[in-house]
Amino acid sequence: MGREPVEHGVEDAQPVDNARAALRRELPCAGPLELERALDQAALHVPEMLLLLRNARAPGTALTRIAEDGRWLQHGRVCRLLAQHPNLPPATSSLVLRHLRCNVLLQTAMNP
Repeated sequence: MGREPVEHGVEDAQPVDNARAALRRELPCAGPLELERALDQAALHVPEMLLLLRNARAPGTALTRIAEDGRWLQHGRVCRLLAQHPNLPPATSSLVLRHLRCNVLLQTAMNP
């Protein structure tokens, strides 16, 4: 009586799903150090990044790392939240603003 066969990769997905669920629980109330560490986790995808960016305690160093990683700037919602974050360093904001479209810039300016 062995285990039933599973599709390739389905078993491997379980630890990643657990890691993503843990991140989703922790990111909204995490402190600056935990947020910095979260950036190095493979389980960090767009939904988790949006939670990280909604955390007002995200340090400027973490926000700069996000802005310098081109894969995050391809996502409009990530870009918008990054541009609106109160801890975004001024030097980094110009990099982020270059990636926002004009209509998103208007919405961001009108809804701080």
